Amino acid sequence: MTDLALFVQLQARVAAFLAEQPVDQLKALAAGTAKLTLVSGSSVPLAAVADPSPIPSQPTHRPPATTAHDIEATVAKLRACEEVDQAAALLAGLKLKVNELKDIVRALGLSPKGRKDDVMRQIVNQTVGARRKYDGLRAG
Repeated sequence: MTDLALFVQLQARVAAFLAEQPVDQLKALAAGTAKLTLVSGSSVPLAAVADPSPIPSQPTHRPPATTAHDIEATVAKLRACEEVDQAAALLAGLKLKVNELKDIVRALGLSPKGRKDDVMRQIVNQTVGARRKYDGLRAG
């Protein structure tokens, strides 16, 4: 028997089993709030079993939100940059969202203003640009 023939035979048995189930169980299976359990070697017919935790319809692969530690580490890296371009490249490489960038601005003691590129400019100016300006004034 080929894999395809086995699949067709299995599909027919599953369809026959599902046809005997009550509508509420079929709806629960379709919604992902119930699951089928296979018990090998059992003569007892299988039934849909309600699962207390619904099965997600799509896997969620979200990156973890920036934590306070990440913000502090990012600020430290930015302050270590010698050039404005270096700090801008660091921020661009992190691919942070606007809210995460605004958290960094707040960690620097400022109020975030504007859109994403405005906020990025504000961060770079505060961490590198202001220091370079101060060094230039001090030197004289």
